[in-house]
Amino acid sequence: YTGSDDGLIHVSADAGQNWSKSGAFPKVPERSFINDIEASRHNENTVFASVDAHKSGDYHPYLFISNDKGRSWKSIVGDLPETTIVWVIKQDYVDENLLFIGTEYGIYFSPNKGINWIQLKSGVPTIPFRDIELHERDNDLVGASFGRGFYVLDDYSALRNISEETINQDAVLFKPRKALQYSQVASNSWSSGGQAYSSKNPPYGAVISYYLKEGFISKAAARRKT
Repeated sequence: YTGSDDGLIHVSADAGQNWSKSGAFPKVPERSFINDIEASRHNENTVFASVDAHKSGDYHPYLFISNDKGRSWKSIVGDLPETTIVWVIKQDYVDENLLFIGTEYGIYFSPNKGINWIQLKSGVPTIPFRDIELHERDNDLVGASFGRGFYVLDDYSALRNISEETINQDAVLFKPRKALQYSQVASNSWSSGGQAYSSKNPPYGAVISYYLKEGFISKAAARRKT
């Protein structure tokens, strides 16, 4: 799959020897361009696309799925806020219904293939994220922002278990990923210039992920309420 200046996706089934045009995107302005294309790893007929019309003064989100290799398209904008340009889309390699998007105002995920979208916060700035990648070995989400560096969500696998049934429970404990024992002492005694860069790693030990329907209230906060 590849995008083109005519606002369509071109499709090749023979490694680029021959190309055909995809079907038109519904309700997309003329002269829009393709921001991203994501071919599904779960179904060879499924492909996702984000379309951008902001250069024509249209800042609406345009996000689509095709289940017939681009011949027809269905919007999966769902409940995304208006004026939210979608730059990039990724599909989880385990759960085909779990999608991630980088937008003009942060990162969102959908547990149900675009019906609903939830913004990832907790330190993620509401600025453009032009690219995101999914690290398969560690189940990490990596986002490249526009001018504010890289952000990493360590072990997003708990999001595979988010559903209407889950969020209606009072409390849910998710399966943790494997915790490794290792020496925390590191030495950079050699001179390697810029190659010596390192960033903060997750804390040593096991990470426990859980969900509380009513949120957590500390003992101090409970005392202030009484």
